[in-house]
Amino acid sequence: MLRILSSRTPAFSSSLRQGMLVRSLCASAAQQKPTGESSIQMRDSIELVYEPKVDGQAAHAAEDLNATQVIGRIDLTQNIVDKADRFSIQISETTHIKGSALQECVYLNHSCAPTCKVHFHNDTLDFVTLQPIKKGEALTFNYVTSEWDMATPFDCTCGAPGCVGHVAGFKHLKPKQQAALYRDGLLSPFVANKYDTQQQK
Repeated sequence: MLRILSSRTPAFSSSLRQGMLVRSLCASAAQQKPTGESSIQMRDSIELVYEPKVDGQAAHAAEDLNATQVIGRIDLTQNIVDKADRFSIQISETTHIKGSALQECVYLNHSCAPTCKVHFHNDTLDFVTLQPIKKGEALTFNYVTSEWDMATPFDCTCGAPGCVGHVAGFKHLKPKQQAALYRDGLLSPFVANKYDTQQQK
């Protein structure tokens, strides 16, 4: 799997780099969509690994994960802000999830060929695996699937086929790149609705 590093990764002191394991949420692999609280159980799914390239932590799988597992669930009714920053996730035109509310999921780096996606469900935001992931592999998602126009763009070095190069938000992608993400069902409701409106003009 690709281990893609970006400027999103916060720097931490050496005392926090000692094999930190975090508590997160996992769903049954049999679930095709992450729904139903009864299917969720607490698991040690995310391990924070120090990445020298960015002098900070990055999320990796602390165990083997199946496709469609929920590795993190965020309450959308709390920690909402009206201004984006490098760690926030966009909910609407004027609201964003505060970076601190993302807990360990803030350490999922960007990849143009991600291993996870964001899934909005009622009042929660889930981080869901797109494929089976082996223990130790990087947990990533595509930032442009939730951000229309990013507050802090950066250059991507993932090297994946179809890498967008400069990550600035869905708005700045080429039409074919936008259409592919829309077709694959990877977009947040906000970005998908913006794209629909744009296509109708």
